[in-house]
Amino acid sequence: MRKIQSFVTTEDVIAAARVLAWARNYLAREEEKVRRPYPPQTVCPYVEASIKANSLYMVFHNELNGEDAGSIADVILGYVNPFKEAPPFARHEQALKALLIVFPNIEEKFLGALDECHRTIKPKIVKSGLMIGQFHPRCREEAIHNPEWNAISRSPVPLVAIRNMTLHDIMFLHDDEQAFRAYESRFGSRFAQGGAFLYPYHKHLITCYERAKSAYADHQ
Repeated sequence: MRKIQSFVTTEDVIAAARVLAWARNYLAREEEKVRRPYPPQTVCPYVEASIKANSLYMVFHNELNGEDAGSIADVILGYVNPFKEAPPFARHEQALKALLIVFPNIEEKFLGALDECHRTIKPKIVKSGLMIGQFHPRCREEAIHNPEWNAISRSPVPLVAIRNMTLHDIMFLHDDEQAFRAYESRFGSRFAQGGAFLYPYHKHLITCYERAKSAYADHQ
């Protein structure tokens, strides 16, 4: 049986154009406020390659205005398995795959619902081997290498991004035991023998990993 594709509305096309322009002109560009201790200084190092690989997906939920954070959370969690089942499937291409769940009609007074959803469902998302991030016009998320910059996750259209967990995500997951355990189960072997299995450009992650591993050692 032939699969029926989802309908795309005019609103979706307009929102998609805004999101894609933001991804290309902001996420994929260098920004001095990033202050990453290694190159590149792009806001997101993967976006440009993701777009070129045709692996940046978008879905739209115009029906939600943000008043019910629980409904938003349910929508996001519903995409975990479809995201995993979408191409590409090769291991070396997994970092290029991302899904933007776009909520064009969330009202300004309800934008905080995306922050609430992020806090609520992040443990489930991380446990499944994925990462989640919220973006909206008033988002105050701090840059990982520059806490003084709290505008890194601001976007013209409210959305949530999910992607596969990658090696560098220890920087986002080291301060929560359950999150660290989910990370360790996937990447812990790479840090064996003092990081002998890491590429040179990943060596800076060893300190963060070892600090977390030591902090939670007594809880096993």
